[in-house]
Amino acid sequence: MKRLIFVSLLLAAATVSVAFKPFPDSKSVCPRCPQPFDVVKMFDGNDLGGRVIAETPLHWVLMRFHVIRAIEKNKVSTIKWEKGTPTPGLDRVDVIVLKNGVTFAGKIVHTDPGRYFQLRRGKYVYTVWNKLIEHVFQNGARVNFTVHKPKIPG
Repeated sequence: MKRLIFVSLLLAAATVSVAFKPFPDSKSVCPRCPQPFDVVKMFDGNDLGGRVIAETPLHWVLMRFHVIRAIEKNKVSTIKWEKGTPTPGLDRVDVIVLKNGVTFAGKIVHTDPGRYFQLRRGKYVYTVWNKLIEHVFQNGARVNFTVHKPKIPG
C-alpha cells in the first residue's frame, strides 16, 4: 500500500505543468546593504528582485541568491534594469527548464540523445535527464529532444 501511494505521488508530481516556481525564503547576509537587483514587474502586481541572467523566446531567467527560476514572458509587464539596460548576450545563455519549474542556465557541454543533457555553470556540471525536462534552449533557439523509452523484454 505504501508503494502504491508513493508511486501515485510521483505520477501526480510528474504531470504538473510548468509554472513559475517561487524563490525560497532567502535573506541577504547583509540586510542593510543595497542589493543590485533587476526588478521584474509581473502583470499580477508582484515584483521580483534578482538578476536577469538569460532570455529565451518564452522566458526571462532570473537568479536570486544563486537560485535560478524561469518566468514566462507573457506574465511580465516590465523589467527595471539595475544598470539601465539589459546585459548583452542574455539570449546566448543555454537554459533547461524542468517540468517542476526548477531551471538551469549555463552552457550545454554534452548530450546523450534521448537520455540527458549536461550543462556547465561555473565550475559545476549538471546532468539533467530528458524525462524531467519541459524546455531546452541553446544559443537562443528551442531544442527539440526525445525521451528514450527502454524496451522491456517479454
